[in-house]
Amino acid sequence: MKKNKLSVAILIVASSSVAMANDDITYSFGLKSWYHNLRVENNSASTAAPIVSATAKKGDFFLATSFLLPTTYSFDNFFVKRKDTDFAAGYSLNSNFSTLLGTKRINVDSYDTSWSSSTIKMTYVGLNGFTAVGENSFVFGQVTRSLKVTDSSATDGSKTTFTGYEAGYGYVLNKNTQFTVGFRNQKFVTTGDSTNTTLPGFIFGVNITP
Repeated sequence: MKKNKLSVAILIVASSSVAMANDDITYSFGLKSWYHNLRVENNSASTAAPIVSATAKKGDFFLATSFLLPTTYSFDNFFVKRKDTDFAAGYSLNSNFSTLLGTKRINVDSYDTSWSSSTIKMTYVGLNGFTAVGENSFVFGQVTRSLKVTDSSATDGSKTTFTGYEAGYGYVLNKNTQFTVGFRNQKFVTTGDSTNTTLPGFIFGVNITP
C-alpha cells in the first residue's frame, strides 16, 4: 500500500503535478513559493514568487497549466513586475519519464522614469523524470528549452533562447498530500547581446490530489 502511495505521488510531481496513471480522468493541484534572484547585467533583485498549478490526466496523456502570480522585483532605481501563464500537454514515456510541449506567456511591466510594458511568448519542449529514494521519498527533475521566442520589446531582430530546469526532493505525507523542495533556474540568452537574464532560486511546494 505504501509503495503504491509513493508511486502515485512521484507521478504527480514528475509530470508537473500529474495524477495517477489509469483510464479515469484524474486531477491534482499545486502551490509553490519560488525564492529567487533576478540578475540582469550588474543589477539583481530577490523576491518570492507564488505559483499555482493544476493538471488533468487520462491514461498516459496529461494537460497542465501553471501561473506565476504578479511578482515585483525592486532594484536600486527602478522596479519590474512579472506575470507568467503556462499551458502544456504531455505524454508518459514510461513509469519514470514523461515529455511535454507547452506555451509560455510572460507579461513584464517596468518603471524607470516612465512605465513600459512588454510581452514574451514562447513554445517549448520539456522532459520530466523521477526516482524513489525511500519508502516515502523521491527525487525529481525537469528540463525545458524554448523552440521559438518572440519579445514585443525587441526591435533589432535579435533571437532569444529560454532554458530552465528544476530538481529537488519530495516527501509523501499521505495519499493526498506531498511536499517538495528544490532548486529552479531560468535563463534568457539573446544573440548579439552580452546581457543575459538568469533567475536562480529555491522552490518549496505542496501538491494535493483530491
